[in-house]
Amino acid sequence: MDLVGFFYGFGVLQGLILAGVLVFAPSGHRLANAIMAGLVVAIALNLLQSWLIRLGYYLEHPAGALLIPPLDFTWGPLLYLYAYTLTTGDTHWRQLLHFLPAAAILLGSSPAFWQNSPEEQRAFIGYLWSLRTDESLQQVFTASTPAFWEVWVEFHLHSSLFVLQFGIYCALVVRRISHHNHHLQRHFSSLEDMNLRWLRRLTLACLLFLLVFLLFNRAQLLLVGHFDVNAPGPSTP
Repeated sequence: MDLVGFFYGFGVLQGLILAGVLVFAPSGHRLANAIMAGLVVAIALNLLQSWLIRLGYYLEHPAGALLIPPLDFTWGPLLYLYAYTLTTGDTHWRQLLHFLPAAAILLGSSPAFWQNSPEEQRAFIGYLWSLRTDESLQQVFTASTPAFWEVWVEFHLHSSLFVLQFGIYCALVVRRISHHNHHLQRHFSSLEDMNLRWLRRLTLACLLFLLVFLLFNRAQLLLVGHFDVNAPGPSTP
């Protein structure tokens, strides 16, 4: 295992431990903690996928390659529902509608992907998660991939939509916290433990992450989640 792979694995382990602490720790905000645990698990699964990519796991098991990426579109809804639950004390089943984009991407991509042969699946994920310098691989990808998915891959639509959606939800979280603090100022004299300043800082940190993601997403030096599609089996780049 290389150093980057080690940090991926360590991040997954830490995420699962933190999720367990959030779920089982005694607290007056059990629902909110459970929602935050869900967000931590979603992020940990993203790290797990990057780790598996580097190990070459999907070269041997391509069918499961597109199961985790739609979870990126749960980050924003989970962060917003966490803030919503903290500020209102409850949630409603209608809040599940926030997860429709993630469900639509999962149902729209995975079944079509599974209909392809294993060789076509490997060509798709190989092109998706490679540095795209292999012209023969590009020809195979173009020949076996519907036009819509070619556009999806070539124009990084997954990343672009993720940034847009997560950014909107971060803005909604900041707005909700501002309304919450305004309400507190009218009804309470001491706000130190209730103003959710830390959550605002966390949300602003998420926005900073999105900015860095936008700046460096296509820089080859940061494309650490890729593999050599010509490798005979699972490998460590």
